Amino acid sequence: MNDYLGRSNSSIIVFGDANPSATFTMPDEIAIYEFKYIELRKELQTHFCEDN
Repeated sequence: MNDYLGRSNSSIIVFGDANPSATFTMPDEIAIYEFKYIELRKELQTHFCEDN
């Protein structure tokens, strides 16, 4: 995760089990976008407990 947060081009995130008992495919509804960790941290610290 540190490589990913450090924006390393060789970083990867692995979902699931390396030896699954059933095949899993990523649903179209799930998307992964890059973000700046410091901005996410600031946003969570500032707005996490706001009423919605």
